[in-house]
Amino acid sequence: MKEIPMRFSIRTKTLLVLVSVMVMILVLSNALYYWSTQSILEQRITEQNRLVSQQLNLEIGQARRGETYIDNLLGTELRMAAIAAEHQLNPDAAKVTNAQLRTVAKNVGVSEITLFQPTVDDIVGVKSSDPKEVGLSTKQMNLWYKAFQDLLKGKPQLSTYGTAMKDFWTGPFANATSDPTKVDKWGYYYDGSTNYIIDPFIESSSLEDYADDVGTDTFIQQLLKSEPAIVGLTVLNQNFGTKPIQYRYKQTSWVDVANQPVMYGKYTYQNRPLDVAEKNAALRTQKIQTVLDDVHGHKVVKTFMPESQSGTKYVVEVVTDYGTITRTLHKQLHNSLMISLVLLILIVVIAYFASSLLIRPIREIADKVNRLANHDFNEPVVVRRNDEIGDLANRVNVMSRSLYDYLRECIRRERGQGVDYMRLVTQAMVHELKTPLVAMKFALDFLPKVEPELSERGVELVHRMKLAGQHADNVVHEFNEFLKNGHVVFQSVPVVDIVRDALRIVGPIADKHGVSTQLQVAEDAYDVTASVDKEKLCMVLVNLMKNGIEAISPDALHKSVCVKLHVVDNYIHLDVQDSGTGIPKDEWETIFTPFRSSKQNGVGLGLAFCGFIVLAHGGHIGVQDSDETGTTIRITLPIAHETH
Repeated sequence: MKEIPMRFSIRTKTLLVLVSVMVMILVLSNALYYWSTQSILEQRITEQNRLVSQQLNLEIGQARRGETYIDNLLGTELRMAAIAAEHQLNPDAAKVTNAQLRTVAKNVGVSEITLFQPTVDDIVGVKSSDPKEVGLSTKQMNLWYKAFQDLLKGKPQLSTYGTAMKDFWTGPFANATSDPTKVDKWGYYYDGSTNYIIDPFIESSSLEDYADDVGTDTFIQQLLKSEPAIVGLTVLNQNFGTKPIQYRYKQTSWVDVANQPVMYGKYTYQNRPLDVAEKNAALRTQKIQTVLDDVHGHKVVKTFMPESQSGTKYVVEVVTDYGTITRTLHKQLHNSLMISLVLLILIVVIAYFASSLLIRPIREIADKVNRLANHDFNEPVVVRRNDEIGDLANRVNVMSRSLYDYLRECIRRERGQGVDYMRLVTQAMVHELKTPLVAMKFALDFLPKVEPELSERGVELVHRMKLAGQHADNVVHEFNEFLKNGHVVFQSVPVVDIVRDALRIVGPIADKHGVSTQLQVAEDAYDVTASVDKEKLCMVLVNLMKNGIEAISPDALHKSVCVKLHVVDNYIHLDVQDSGTGIPKDEWETIFTPFRSSKQNGVGLGLAFCGFIVLAHGGHIGVQDSDETGTTIRITLPIAHETH
């Protein structure tokens, strides 16, 4: 029998089969790893771009709030400037010169002043410190022209566009019709004493430094510098890809600043058909759109995220260098191949141990990340390893502590800034109240000398006005001290006496509005006393009753404000009940928050300081009940209070 030469042993074949299988597994594994890593990296870029978009959206919101604040501030300044200019000008436009307007504009601190007069079918600029404004027609200004007509009728508040005050209307920043290269802020004043509308305006060049410091474009430039992987950041208006509305005057046409297709940033990586389609898809679906694009041989990832601010819709386009993914993939593939060679030799022996050693700490880190997502910053990851996983666990712990500290600091700063600003504004208001109070006091002291033979009713009214003025002066003084150092002077006082004092002060106001006031005291509450600051608690009751009176409709059949005093356990309950229109339930928890007011000219500080004063007494204030028949606000105070 011929012997067959043995080329390969079973052991060798087994090894070859095993090695072949392992190679196939590793090749497939590396391929899958490559594709999954590519997908994950693209998802991470999308997520990173989403976070960038949110950050940019927050910045746009803050910038717009700043712009709104400046817009309102400038509107107030323009109204004051118009009133000041009116006192310096002849009420007849024909007797006013352009040179005089230039002088007046300089005196009142505005860029230019134009006088507009109505004609049969138009409102035309007849005199101006800016020659380009003379002869300017406003008939084609759409909403602005309608606002001018309302102003001339003495009803500027009819205009829903812009901002209206008494005898005054102002629109948003817009391109100047006489010179579309300028974006200005105008104000229009007409009180019927002149035959023209006074139009002072401020050129936007005076605000360029502000935009350079905190503007959205500046933020975008800083963000691009801090994120090298992001090569483009653009905010596309919802009209991007469509023909924008063009305004025309004489031989000039322009697109208003609010209708620019590109709102912020530079539109560098342009592929208009693709960008328009993805922008429209993002707005239509309200979902993030991510596409790959090749712009001038540069492969990029474009992410389109729908956002909005104050009803304005737009899309944030973030362009990321795809080379970031490529370089990461190549590095990961190289590392994976090196590991595969080692695993090819050792995987059978150490697979079980390696898997357990790798999976356990990763699960612990994942659990920690899940706890972070649920706002649990306390328990750290315990991984006693000196490799990348241990370093990752340590970094997760550091991130957890840093995130916790950052959130606490943000909350502290936000609350501190809000309270500081509120105190500054309120101190200014209190300071301004002192002057009319002093004038009222002198007038009341001087009145009997001018009119010595007042009737009994007149003498009583003067006496009540003196009491109210003295109370107001005391309140201003005490309130100012409270704002400066939070000082509250406690003394043991019968609570019913404080309520009666508050009712006497509110009495004239209630009589004026035809509202009856009542006091209901429980039998066990007549003699109850509490350690309180009498003036401040009286101020709280006066404020609540005035609010109740103002909440009652003039056409209401039943008009009343009632203060109920009773005792429950060791607490005094003061209920201020009115027959007003009520407070929506979703606002019960927010009416005592600073700067929230339903009044047209309110600043939202009255109820906030009521809350502060009650809290300073160790008590509680809140809405007890409210519907269309009236509202009950309850003050709860301890019967005994330690003197500070």
